[in-house]
Amino acid sequence: MAPQVKYPAWLFRVALCGLAACSAYDPSLVKVRRVGQDAAGAGAGGAAGTPTIPTTGTGGSLGGGFGNAGSASAPADEDGGTPGPRCGDGRVDSGEKCDTGIPGEMAGACPLTCQTPVTCQRFMLAGTGCQAECQLIMLGCVGGDGCCPADCDPTKDSDCSGQCGDGIVQAELGETCEVDVPDEKCPIASDCTDEDSCTRDAVSGSADNCNAVCTHTPITTLQNDDGCCPAGADANKDSDCTPSCGNGVREGSEACDGSTGCDANCKLTITSEQVMCLDTIAENACERCACMQCLEAVTACMASGNAARDAKCVAVENCAVAKHCSGMACYCGTSSFFECAFVANGPCRAVIEDAAGTSSPTQIDNQRADPNTALGRAVKLGDCRRAQCNGECS
Repeated sequence: MAPQVKYPAWLFRVALCGLAACSAYDPSLVKVRRVGQDAAGAGAGGAAGTPTIPTTGTGGSLGGGFGNAGSASAPADEDGGTPGPRCGDGRVDSGEKCDTGIPGEMAGACPLTCQTPVTCQRFMLAGTGCQAECQLIMLGCVGGDGCCPADCDPTKDSDCSGQCGDGIVQAELGETCEVDVPDEKCPIASDCTDEDSCTRDAVSGSADNCNAVCTHTPITTLQNDDGCCPAGADANKDSDCTPSCGNGVREGSEACDGSTGCDANCKLTITSEQVMCLDTIAENACERCACMQCLEAVTACMASGNAARDAKCVAVENCAVAKHCSGMACYCGTSSFFECAFVANGPCRAVIEDAAGTSSPTQIDNQRADPNTALGRAVKLGDCRRAQCNGECS
């Protein structure tokens, strides 16, 4: 049965972001096509699984492996263009009132119900999908609904007080104020300013009905240039917000925010390539050490731009780590080099033969010394791991 070779998720991310020359690493700007965590490795006569990677690059140098130039403004669409509004992508785009991909109480989430903050304010849910919003509706003069609108009176609506103006605030009749009583004076619009840019200030009711009250409706919709940065919003979603280091979102000129290798000032303490490696390949101490100490060898093996060679290098190195072998012992096993051509019994024999395209020990050994081959690059990564990460990878 063919051994299973694990292709780390970061290999595919590097192909999509790094080789496309992204700027400082930002996971939110990397679109990953899910390929499957495990790919079938090479068995006797089989072929190693090959991840889909663009065939551009510079043969494994750090510059060609990940890239550090270009703009990280907007993720590319599947066809390479800049995407338009997409309902459900977790981002409020231009033309959307909300986004169904944003969780419940967060800024920009689409409302499912509408609350009624005061007696005479009624909101109804209008629109669907990413056009959903709560709209204020005007109430008519209807008795028994608990509301006396401003243009109603006791003759039109039984909810209006018939004793407004008597100088006594009678709450049981729905009164909240009295026009000529200093301490109970009915508010006007200028009295209702709360100096909070994220509330809509208004007067509900009227002085004529002695039921005027100030209302301060919270603004939760993301809208550029309205003066409000709603709770939970950030500068990437609303132009009224300013970048804030520590909110977990990379904004403006921040190199990072709350991610691996990021300090309290939102500056990277390690390279963006190391961050990408740590965030995507490092599932254990051995892989974390390799990202920090052997990044060039990791890149040359896994993200050189040559898809077929990279896949074979990954397969060989994964097998060597899993089987705890090194050098020709992975191929020859307990056999001597001279016996190897006839009785090779190494734990990674099938994977190595597939990577080399031959079963000749001599040719395999020659390829191990050639840095342009999959075997040569696997050897370089393995040597670095053993030298720099022996304790972590043992």
